[in-house]
Amino acid sequence: MLRDGKYSMDGVSTLAISGVFMAALGIVLAGVLAATGATIAGYFLANRVFDLKYSPDPWVWVAGIVGGAVLVGVAGILAARSVVTQPPMTILRQTNA
Repeated sequence: MLRDGKYSMDGVSTLAISGVFMAALGIVLAGVLAATGATIAGYFLANRVFDLKYSPDPWVWVAGIVGGAVLVGVAGILAARSVVTQPPMTILRQTNA
């Protein structure tokens, strides 16, 4: 539906939808990056340091994505907490000063 020049879905603007999508994409990418790093580190430690045969574990990927989601979520909450708890006018005065 088109309202005021913007498409919306039951009152939710496409800007809000794209923001949620981008946050979810960032969380998944952080998890994939964490799982990739853990897999590569495990491979090199097993083969090069301990002379063991490496067998990849799919739970590393599950833990990486979940752990990445938790870390990104906690970091986002901590970073935005000071902005959310203050009145908007206080934030605007600080940025214009």
